[in-house]
Amino acid sequence: MLVSLRLLQVALVLCCAANGQLLPAQSSDTTKAAPDSQDPLQRPVPNKNHDAQKKELQQYSKWLKDTPVSVIITEEERNAFLKLSNNAERDNFIEQFWTHRDPTPDTAENEYKEEYERRVAYANEHFSAGVPGWKTDSWPNLHHSWRA
Repeated sequence: MLVSLRLLQVALVLCCAANGQLLPAQSSDTTKAAPDSQDPLQRPVPNKNHDAQKKELQQYSKWLKDTPVSVIITEEERNAFLKLSNNAERDNFIEQFWTHRDPTPDTAENEYKEEYERRVAYANEHFSAGVPGWKTDSWPNLHHSWRA
C-alpha cells in the first residue's frame, strides 16, 4: 500500500510537471532555488573572452609591478597607467614611456632603453641569487643614475 501511494505521488508530480502546473507544495519563486539546481540551459553562458582579457590585464600588471620598469617608473606615471581603460591605451603608454626617456628622439634607436636593458641583463647575469639580479641589493648601484 505504501509503495502504491508513493507511485501515485510520483505520477501526480510528473503529470503536473508535464502540464506546467504547480503543486501546492511547489512555489513559482525561483529566487529561493539553490544555484546548483538551476536549469543548465537557463544559466548564463560564461564569457570566454573574459579569461583572455584577464590574462592580458595580468601581462600589463606584470609589466608595471614585476619587471625592471617598476624601478624607474614615477608614481605619477604609475597612477596614469592604472587609470587606462583599454589595451590600445596601455600599449601607447608603454611606447610613450620609453620615447619620453629617449635622449635622441630623432634617431631610430632609443639609447636610454638599450642601456637600461643592458644594465638589467648585466645585473641578472652577475647578481642573481634565486631571484633576478635586478631585484637584488646590487641593482640600485646599476640603475640609480638612470631614473627619469
